[in-house]
Amino acid sequence: GSTVTASNVCFTPSGDLIIRNHSKVTSTASGTYSLDNDGGSITISDSEVDAIRVIYGKGGVTLTNATVNVDNNANSDAIYAVNNGLTIDGSTVTTTGHIYSEQCNLSISNSKVKATGSSIASNSNGNDLSISNSEVEFTNIIYTYGNLTIDGSIVKATGNGSGSIEAILGILTLGWSSPSDLIYAKSYGTYDGSIVIAEGKTFIDEDGNTYTGTMAKENDAYAINGKTLRPYTTETIAMNATGIRTYASEYDLDFTNVSGLTAYVATSISNNTLTLTRAGKVPGGTGLLLKGMANGNFSVHTTGSATAINNNLLVGLIEVTDVYKTTDDGIAFI
Repeated sequence: GSTVTASNVCFTPSGDLIIRNHSKVTSTASGTYSLDNDGGSITISDSEVDAIRVIYGKGGVTLTNATVNVDNNANSDAIYAVNNGLTIDGSTVTTTGHIYSEQCNLSISNSKVKATGSSIASNSNGNDLSISNSEVEFTNIIYTYGNLTIDGSIVKATGNGSGSIEAILGILTLGWSSPSDLIYAKSYGTYDGSIVIAEGKTFIDEDGNTYTGTMAKENDAYAINGKTLRPYTTETIAMNATGIRTYASEYDLDFTNVSGLTAYVATSISNNTLTLTRAGKVPGGTGLLLKGMANGNFSVHTTGSATAINNNLLVGLIEVTDVYKTTDDGIAFI
């Protein structure tokens, strides 16, 4: 529960270095390290750390519900764990250096991680790297010599780096669990393993191509290189007894060729007349008016190429929301 400002390295030669209970640590150390534990682990929980040099734990590093910023040189390590794992859970992490584990696994879960100008890596044979239920932005490369698993996350390469995701000697598994999940990299790779779409899952890209199972390599490249991968599934829409209903989905949906069902957005209103415009591929959260066979059930595929719809007067709600009048005489219709 303390506030600490250090102009030199926070160092312990043995035991564990623990920052917890809503502490705030700012390190302006100009040497190699900001936090250095050469004999044990570093644990940061429910606290904030702002550093300009490496956070190093020879016995592992664990970040739990933490906010960590390391503004280090982009060619240097920012968070470095040896042995016993590098675990980031429920945390917000921003670095300009590498997030790096050696001789141990690296796990990112329920977190937001932005690695600008750097890599996220597990750099030892047999060690795995996993990303789940997280948002991860990176510039250069995410790699491991073991297995690499991405599931239920938004993971994307940004900036001018190589932007690759690689399981060098293991299996690269790509999966999804939420409508908002997305994976983008300029390239994907494995030398002695394979690239697999998780069992029971399918991705779709912005060109309408779908991917499932084990990826085949063609001309020394994978078809998913440079593609934005989004979940591909179907949503069942039940029509009411009148054949007209409002609707909004979490998923990006494609109504273009759904037999017996037409989707509309409301583009203008004048003299008590509402103008409807037919919609095809719509982003998740879009408010729609649907017209179809009364009491019918319709299967609608997700899409990877929906674009924002401008001037839609229908407001899509995908969670419980309080609706208030916007003007003195305004009425909200559902």
